[in-house]
This record gives sequence, C-alpha cells and structure tokens, in this order.
Amino acid sequence: MAVDIAELPLSIANGFSPGLGLGGKLAGGAKVAGPIAAPTGDYDLRVTGLTAAAAKGVPALQITSKGALASGRVTTDTAVTGGGGVRITANGSAPLSATGPLDVAIAIRNVPLSLANGFSPGLGANGTLQGEAKVAGTASAPAGTYALRVTGLSTQATRGAGVPAASIDAKGRLDGQRVFTNTVVTAASGLRVTANGSAPLGAGDLDLQVGGRAPLGFLNDTLSVSGDRIDGTATFDVKVGGPTSAPRINGSGALQNASYSNRAAGLQLRGLSASVVANGTNINVASLRATTRNGGTISGSGRVAVDPAAGFPGEINFQANNAEVVGTDIVTAITDANLKLEGPLARRPVINGTIRTRSVEIQIPDRIPAQYTPLPGVRHRNAPAAVTRQLAALNTGGGKGGSKDDAFLATLDIDVQAENRIFIRGMGMTAEAGGQIKITGTSAAPVPVGAFQLRQGRSSITVIGKRLNFTRGQVGFAGDLDPTLDFLAETPAKGITAQVLISGNASSPKIEFTSNPAVPQDEVLSRLLFDKSSGELSPSQAITLAQAVAQYSGVGGGGAGPLDSLRKGLGVDNLDLGGGSGGGLFGLGIGKYISDNIYLGVTQGTSPRPPA
Repeated sequence: MAVDIAELPLSIANGFSPGLGLGGKLAGGAKVAGPIAAPTGDYDLRVTGLTAAAAKGVPALQITSKGALASGRVTTDTAVTGGGGVRITANGSAPLSATGPLDVAIAIRNVPLSLANGFSPGLGANGTLQGEAKVAGTASAPAGTYALRVTGLSTQATRGAGVPAASIDAKGRLDGQRVFTNTVVTAASGLRVTANGSAPLGAGDLDLQVGGRAPLGFLNDTLSVSGDRIDGTATFDVKVGGPTSAPRINGSGALQNASYSNRAAGLQLRGLSASVVANGTNINVASLRATTRNGGTISGSGRVAVDPAAGFPGEINFQANNAEVVGTDIVTAITDANLKLEGPLARRPVINGTIRTRSVEIQIPDRIPAQYTPLPGVRHRNAPAAVTRQLAALNTGGGKGGSKDDAFLATLDIDVQAENRIFIRGMGMTAEAGGQIKITGTSAAPVPVGAFQLRQGRSSITVIGKRLNFTRGQVGFAGDLDPTLDFLAETPAKGITAQVLISGNASSPKIEFTSNPAVPQDEVLSRLLFDKSSGELSPSQAITLAQAVAQYSGVGGGGAGPLDSLRKGLGVDNLDLGGGSGGGLFGLGIGKYISDNIYLGVTQGTSPRPPA
C-alpha cells in the first residue's frame, strides 16, 4: 500500500476538535507492505507552518520525519525546527511492541517553556530548555542518560512572589522504574538549591537529598507593596524519603542574623535567627528569636506536620518580652505577649492569645496638620515594577483588605490588656488611659476594636500656659492603628465653664473650644487665657490670642514639642510645667512608674516673695 499526500491542510482536524486550533500543511508519502504482525516499508513526511491553540505565541514550526518499518521495529530521523533557533531532533529506533528494546537519541535546542502555557493557561511559564537524552531498555523499564538545562525559568506564581528567574542544570539516568538525578538550581542574589538521589517513575519511595541557601532579599520587591522588608539567608539540608503520597522529611534548616521591618507599623526585628529540625512526618521549630528596636525580644517554638492534604497543620507559640512592636510617629507600643499560631498553616490558621502592654505612647501633633488636596490627573510614567504593584494595591484597596492569594493569611483573635500607661501627648495635652481592646480580622487586615478609658488624676491639657484637667477621655480603635480620641477638659473662666474638646484621629485631631453658656471660640479662649472678654484685651494679649487660634486651627507644622523631647531625655513618664498652685508663679511635676501598679510623682512650685 502506498500513500501520497500532496498538500493536506491540518485545519481539517479542527472540525472534529475545535479547540485544537491547528494550522499548517502536511505533505509526503508512505509505503507499507507485509503482514500486520510484521509490516515493512518506509515513510517521508513534512509539516510546514504548524501552529496550535495550545502553543499560542510560539512561532510556526516545521517538521521533517523519515524512517522505515522492518523486523518489528520503526526507525526515525525526525527534526522539529522553528523561529528563534528552536530545534528538536530524535534519531534511532523503537519496537512496534511493548517488549522490544528502545534505542533513541534526543537533542533539544532553544525550546521556549511558554509552550506549556497552552496546556495550563494560568502557568505563565517563561524560559528556555536545552538538553540531550539517550533512551534504551524497554518501554516498561527504560534505561538511559539525560542532561537538561533551563535558563530564565519563571512562572506567574514565582514572579508574583518576587522570586528571581532561575537556571536549572540537571543530569542523571533512567534505571528501570527509577530516575536518578543530580540537579542544581541557581538564581540571582546567591540563591542555590541542589537535589541528589532518585525518585520512582510511578508509585514508590523517594530517596532525595536536598540542600541549599536562599537569600531572603529577593522577596523585597513583592513585600514592598505592604511596606515590609526582610534580609538574611536561610540554609537547609534535608533528606526526603517515604512514598510519594506521604513523604517523610529529615534534616535541618537555619536562619542567622537576619532582619525584618514593617514600615506601616514601624516594627523592626534585628538579629533574627531560627533553627528548624525535621524528623519524618513533623517539622519542629526548635528556636526562633529576634531583638526589637528597643532591645526587647521575641521568641518562638512549635511544630508543623508534613501533611500537604491537610494544609500542613501546626502549632507555633510566640512570646514577646519588653518588645517594641509598633514604632510610628503616631504610636509607640512596648509589650509582653503570649500568642499561638495554630491550624492548617497553608490555608487559614488562627493567631490567638494575649498581649499585655508595658507602655503605649500616642503622640498627636503639637499643631494641627494643614490640610491638602492631591493634584488631579497625576500619572506615573516608567515606574519600576515594585512601584507599579504598590500603586495597584493602593488603588484597589489591596493594601488593607488582603486577598485569598496572599502568601500567608491568618485569622486574628487577640486580647490586648493595658491597665495603665497608655499615654497621649502633644498639643499641650498629657493624659493616661488604660483598659482592654480586641484585635480581630486577618493578618493582612487587622481590625483593633474597643477603647482605653481615661485614668483620672494625671491627665490635663495646657493651653498657652493655662492648665485644664480632663473630666472625660477615651482612646478608641475602629479598625486601624490610628486611634480616635474623645477627650473633654473644662474649668471655670469669667462667668462661663470653658471646655476643650479633642476628637478625631490621633494623626489629625480636631480641637474645639466651647463653653456653657455658649460663646464664640475666640471669646472662650480670651476668658480662658486672660480671664477677660475679647473686647478687654491689650494689643499684646490680642496677638497671643491670635497665635492660639492659629495653633489650634491647622496653621503651621506638627511634631513633638521641646517639653516632650526633654521628658524622653530624662527617662520619665510625666513631665509637667505650669502655673504654681495657690497663685504660684511656676510649677514643675515629674512622675514615673517604678512597677506595674506603683507610680511615684513629685511636684514643686514657687511663689512670689515680697522683698524684706
């Protein structure tokens, strides 16, 4: 029987399977003789302009294949070529049955890994494959050698995680039912992973030794979207055994002298170290330790089960001791804590426990920040990839909500206890609060809820030298780390009760001067500061009144004042300068907590002394 094909369009196949999207033409011929059990003959086929939906974006391929049928075997001399230097060749012979020996040599040059994207659209593979292989043995028990090289390897997932493009150099052999490998993976920044040993071609036991070093800095392009940064190098050396359905891992990993910071919370961890030991079905976190900016410590330990089907369930306990966990211009928090991370770590674990504050400083600006409006129509041109991702996250709310695609997402159930030492300072205000709040939400979008209540006796506001004691106060949280304020101070002032109301967020508080009975704001300030109505002020007093109005209405900059800088330099919890009691000219008060529940304060005043 002889078959001649002049020019057959491959698109004919699309009528039977529209998803193929085939293009190109087939030409050539074949001659077949002899019985079906032992055919003889030869073939010479050519395909030009081959395209397919599964190979979208890949240049058209050309295929030439020649060979013969004889003695129960088929020989081939096949070449696949395409643009960009793509070339795959296969030469040798194979049995027509499943029992005869294989004898095939394969060479691969410049094959784009994007071919795989047609079969897995979300893969987003990039890179180039080169290699050689010689296959012998039988189809049921192949033998041979191989050498494969991949350059520029990346996928949509690895690019999204900020992992640099990798190179793979793999050499090994086939021996019956197992494949033996000596593989090295390298990437920028010194990333290097090696794998040596064997794995089954089907079901069976693994026998691999895997080790390497991974500088964590490669994650920073992705972490920068949320204001995170990590530096340091992780090392590991493990043996992977057991069946492919339930692998067992034995070995160790370590992290030494690393650092982590989060710009949004002002958290800084230094000297970050960890030791991990794997013993079969469990990975034990033997130690985890870091030092915070103020010299406090965070430590942890626990275990994780090597059970992919269950989402790697585990339990890791964390302790904090005198640790500064928030350090922004608005809030500084130093805490002790006992927290537990438990559940399927690769899915949606839970973080629960208790945080006990040692001190929290909430610094409000000494002047109300001036308001501004962003310029409309501003566009970023040629922005780096990291900036583009950050802008996209902000524009879509990704900086707050988190998503199911976050690398790690945990549910939060944390109690924050603070009996005292919640200090609110700035704009002449010194107040102390305490209480409890709850942190819920997720690790990507924590939601603090609740309020700290005013502690009476050491809370006041000084308005241009005039001191008022607070009669009401609350620091509330409604979803972020910028708390809301609700404070009221009042005092008698020339026929009225002058009131100072502080509300709004700590980053941009609102100051209102009211009174009972009600009078205009400048009149309240005049009676409060000078015990006079505004019409009775001298020129210098009028200037002072104007300055006060400007200070509390948003004119000028912010920041901590000199009195607060002096307090921090002295290392005390309270420093108060004001008028002396009983008509004194000057009063000084200093106080500090000497234990959790004991506060020591000293007040000294001066009085005018008549000449002798």
